[in-house]
Amino acid sequence: GKRDPEDLDFHYRLLVKNRGKAISSIGFKPLDVFGPTFQDTTLRPESKIGDFGNRLHITTNPKIIKKNLLISEGDTLDVTRILENERIIRALPFIKDVRFLVSQNERDTNMVDLTVLTKDVFSFGIGAHFSGIDAGSIEMYNQNTWGIGHHISAKVVGHVDKEPYVGFEGTYSINNIGGNFVNLSATYANAYRREGVMFNFDKEFLLTRLRY
Repeated sequence: GKRDPEDLDFHYRLLVKNRGKAISSIGFKPLDVFGPTFQDTTLRPESKIGDFGNRLHITTNPKIIKKNLLISEGDTLDVTRILENERIIRALPFIKDVRFLVSQNERDTNMVDLTVLTKDVFSFGIGAHFSGIDAGSIEMYNQNTWGIGHHISAKVVGHVDKEPYVGFEGTYSINNIGGNFVNLSATYANAYRREGVMFNFDKEFLLTRLRY
C-alpha cells in the first residue's frame, strides 16, 4: 500500500538528527497483518475476517528480523546503512514493510534506542496457472511457516495428454541461512514436466557496498 510521504519525511529527519550517536539497544515490534499501520499501531481490524486472519497468521519471529540486520548494539547510527537495511528487510518475501524507529536514550543524550517495526505479508496463499486447455496447476503455500520465514508449497500439476496425468510438486525454501544472505530450496517433483529431487543454492549480493 501507499505510505504517507510526511511520515517518511519525519522518519528520515529523525534519523539524520541522531546520526553519529551510539546505538544503545535494538528492540523489535511486529504488527498484526490486518489492522495496525506504522502511523497508528493501535488500529484493530474492521471485520471478523481480519481478526480471524490475524489469529491464523503467525507473525515473523524477531530472531529472523535480527538475522537480517546490518547493525548491532554499540554501532554508531549511520543513516545510509539504516535505509539500506530497511530495503533489504522489505525485500524479504514475507515482509510487507519495515521501519527503524529511533528514540533518545533516557540515560545518555549521546545514545539512541532503535525499534524495528515490521508488518508481514499474510503468509497463506493459493494460486492457479493454466497453459491453454491441456495443462494447468493449482498451488497452496505458506511463505512464512511457523513465523521463521520458511516457504513451503504443494502443487498439483495436470495434463490431459501426458503422463502422469495428475502429478505433484513440493518445495521447501529457507531464506538467509545463518545471516549470510544465503538461500536454499529443495523441490520434489513427480509430474509430466519434471521428475526427481532438485536443490537450489544461491548467495544474494544485496549490499550496495560489498566486502569480499
